[in-house]
Amino acid sequence: MYSGFTRKITSVSLAFVLFASMILSPAASFAAGDSKSGKGKTVPQIVGLISVNGTVTVNDKSTTSGSSVFDNSNIKVACAKGNNAIVNLGRMGRIELNPGAHLVLRFSEGLITGDLLQGDILVNAAADVKVVISTSDGVTAVGGNEPSVIPVRT
Repeated sequence: MYSGFTRKITSVSLAFVLFASMILSPAASFAAGDSKSGKGKTVPQIVGLISVNGTVTVNDKSTTSGSSVFDNSNIKVACAKGNNAIVNLGRMGRIELNPGAHLVLRFSEGLITGDLLQGDILVNAAADVKVVISTSDGVTAVGGNEPSVIPVRT
């Protein structure tokens, strides 16, 4: 039913897909959250997910809902009314960025921190998660003894 040429094309296509999946599998495991600690242990890397309305950039690139947010991300929400972003950090909590917000977000197990350069945010943190947000006016910090909702503005 298939000609020899079609079989060769199919075989080459299959080989390419297999090769590409082998090449990309280390990248996929990185995105899934595996990284090595300094002591040889595998430590899960926390990856946030962003939901956006309107114009939002992460590390100076336009982003869409469902994109990953990694530690030390530079997040900017355009000033127009209706723009906002929510970064979900799973069990640790979430950060809501309002129109005009500019946040450099850092996070690790049990800690949400960052520099709010402009605008206002709302941090929802679970119990046992410390929060430290710096602004030009000072530092807002919560010890993490209980769940907390922390508004921060510049």
